[in-house]
Amino acid sequence: MTETELTKQIIDALNQHPDIIVWRLHVKRTRISVGKAGACDITGVYKDGRRIEIEVKLPGNKKFEPDQVPFMDQMRQAGAIVGVAHSVDEAFDIIFPKEHPAVCSKRLSK
Repeated sequence: MTETELTKQIIDALNQHPDIIVWRLHVKRTRISVGKAGACDITGVYKDGRRIEIEVKLPGNKKFEPDQVPFMDQMRQAGAIVGVAHSVDEAFDIIFPKEHPAVCSKRLSK
């Protein structure tokens, strides 16, 4: 499975939930620069108005581009729901954490 395929699976699954609207931010087949450096693969909105930012990585991939972690930190500080997902289940756990929210934010160090 490629990261693009995993991203599509996550988007399709999250959009089945009535409280979530998400979409893919990056479109690589364009000459127009869209978004902010370091922006996550998936962005969207939760029903309470909070922004959702999910960076998708294949299982075992822990490498981030230089701008990605600062972007996620900035979004988290602004009140967004932010995390890194290696699967559909992890994406749901970011939005609906099973642990205390402070534990969920430590996903970046995995």
